[in-house]
Formats: sequence, structure tokens, C-alpha cells
Amino acid sequence: APMSSPWRQQTGPNQWYSVAHPPTWRSETQDGTISLVSPDDRGALTLSCFWTPSADDPPPAERFVDLAQLFSERRNVRRLRPLTVGDDSAVFDGEACLGRGSQWWQRLFRRRAWRRFRIWCVRQGPVYVLALYLQTGEADPELETVAGMILESLQFNSRPAEPPERFAERVIALARKKFPLLDCR
Repeated sequence: APMSSPWRQQTGPNQWYSVAHPPTWRSETQDGTISLVSPDDRGALTLSCFWTPSADDPPPAERFVDLAQLFSERRNVRRLRPLTVGDDSAVFDGEACLGRGSQWWQRLFRRRAWRRFRIWCVRQGPVYVLALYLQTGEADPELETVAGMILESLQFNSRPAEPPERFAERVIALARKKFPLLDCR
């Protein structure tokens, strides 16, 4: 299991979750998104997370996997078995055609660049983690397996802190209730 090996632990924003990854994968965090890149730059796994206020009746994880918005052209899309972590998860893989920004007449003579992808959405309580693995070249089943192992190492914080904006809204609402004459903004 990844957790008992010398894999590195990476903590997500607001400490809502953590994942383990091989020490040879580069890790970057920017604007709350974690990017893990394979040692040979042939694959990248991007993880982002968000909070939903409807913890009593959370939307299914599948609702947040919008393949049409991510990839306008895709093929061989399959739904895979859910992860063993989290309260709910949805997993899909397939191929997407990337880099369509050229003129129509140039596309007639260029070979299409189909890339393998796998996407996961995992929910635990009000926290969702959306992960996208994209291969940069020829399909590599071993890299896909490692990306899946990284997601299986996902651990959610059992008591996640509310997002700062939501916490501030609750504090202001409480202040207005307790001190009605106080000007709270």
C-alpha cells in the first residue's frame, strides 16, 4: 500500500484531504490545486477540491464530472468502478482530442492528438475532490495504475474546517443576532 511505503504525503488546501505520491513525481500547488507530474513528464495528475453547503443531502459525485465541458471531443469513455475511499465517487476514463486551436484547413492535414484521460470525483461529507489524470503522449498503463494508487491513498480530514468565506458569513450572522445595533459588514 502506498501509505506504508516511502511515498510523500501531500496535503490539500484548508487541510481537507491528503494524498500520497511517489517521491519521483514532481509536486506543485497553485491556487488551491495540486499538480503531480510523472518523472518523465508523460502524465500529470491535477487535484482540486471544493465544499458544498448541502451536507445533509449532498449532490452525487457524478454530477461534478462534466466531460462535455472538459473535452469537446472524446471517445471510448467508460465508467469505472468507484474508489474504496470517501462516501461517494465517480470514475471515468477515455480519450480526448486536445489542441484544436488551429485553422480548419490546417486540421485537415494534421494527425489528431488523442490523449488518454481518467477523471475521479470523490466526496466525503461536504468536501469533494476532483482529480484529472492526463497522459501527454502514448498511453502508459503503468502510469495510469500509479495515478489510481495515488487516488486510492486519498485521506479526508474527519473534521474539515469550513471555507473562510462561509465561516465569516456565520460569524457576521451571529454578531448581527447578538448585537442588533452593531454595524456588521
